[in-house]
Amino acid sequence: MTNTPATFTITKAALSVVANAATMAYGGPLPTFSGTVTGVISGDTITASYSTNATVTSPVLGTYTVTALLADPGSKLANYTVTNTPATFTITKAALSVVANAATMAYGGPLPTFSGTVTA
Repeated sequence: MTNTPATFTITKAALSVVANAATMAYGGPLPTFSGTVTGVISGDTITASYSTNATVTSPVLGTYTVTALLADPGSKLANYTVTNTPATFTITKAALSVVANAATMAYGGPLPTFSGTVTA
């Protein structure tokens, strides 16, 4: 009898991390960033946190990215082929309201001091 061994190969599992797009008004608080992680095998403790390099004072015209950072306390990430998809972070213009106060003056008199309110 001949016993011929065969090769048994374990391949990496696919792990997908997708950040969600986010928006904020200029000067507003940074939103809580989120996303999805799919493909983690039961028992593996791989999680993701999401962030951006933008700040509350970053310009409206900039292009920013939401990225994911994976946490792997069980050291299992080497068993996965990871696809990490960032998302766009958009900063919109802040709302600004300017209201002039009514004023009066007598004909030929000095101009009054004009005033108003600016509200963000």
